[in-house]
Amino acid sequence: MIAATTEKQQTLTREEAVEMANEIARLEATVKSMKAELKKYVEANGEVEANGQKWLIKPYESWSWNDSGKLKSFCKSLIVDGFTADPYTLLSVSKAKVEKLGVKEEYIENFADRKVTNKFVSEKL
Repeated sequence: MIAATTEKQQTLTREEAVEMANEIARLEATVKSMKAELKKYVEANGEVEANGQKWLIKPYESWSWNDSGKLKSFCKSLIVDGFTADPYTLLSVSKAKVEKLGVKEEYIENFADRKVTNKFVSEKL
């Protein structure tokens, strides 16, 4: 295993970078498997506390509107009830949903500002 780089060390060679990437992939696969096993235990037996962390099943909530009229009413009531002057700033559309519509980027650029962030990821070849 390669030691973590520090400011004093020189940059990695290509070979070291490949070795490090392989080790990260191996460790992530191990962690994924371990999390799956721990999840099964927590589902059956309840939360687990270890090393200052709590592992538990926590609900994730989101809201969706299947009726555009109700979404419009919600946005209007946010204004009327004094929660915000511009409820549309609360709404966003993911790239995946735009692609699902078949809308080209040039089209949506007429209506929205693009937000691009960079994320360090690995992808299957």
